[in-house]
Amino acid sequence: MKIRSRPGLLSAYRSCSKNVRDYFEHLPDLVNGFPLDVCLAYAFSRLETAQTMALYCGVVKVYRANRDVARNALDATHITRKSFADLYETAFGLAVPDAAARGLKTAEATRDSVMHGKGATEDRIRHDVSVGLWTGTLVDSRYVCSASNRGAADREWVAFE
Repeated sequence: MKIRSRPGLLSAYRSCSKNVRDYFEHLPDLVNGFPLDVCLAYAFSRLETAQTMALYCGVVKVYRANRDVARNALDATHITRKSFADLYETAFGLAVPDAAARGLKTAEATRDSVMHGKGATEDRIRHDVSVGLWTGTLVDSRYVCSASNRGAADREWVAFE
């Protein structure tokens, strides 16, 4: 989907589930008040947190690992894009969904370009922030964020099936 403007990005945000909107709760204020590269950095920060929490929940649910041990192990692990895919497959017995992997690949290239001072067009950044929301929707289709714990580092994601 082509996101043609900041209002279009906000519309994409509003079309997400409540869980995704809550998870990316600061995005509307960022879109309205900051350069889009700030929005991109925020979206990727939230996605990387969600990836870690997905691994945590996979280990705790599938392997019935002790929560503290699982959290400490993940906190001590340097997770790269490649290692996340491998760890996800180990935790869930499934590969990262192809749609998510393909969508993130181009968004990650934009993120890298912006974060390393090379920039990107607003059109590209808007699109890739929306990819972050879409990926959040894919994660939300497997996990539900507990609204009772609002701390970003302590959000619990509970697998449902």
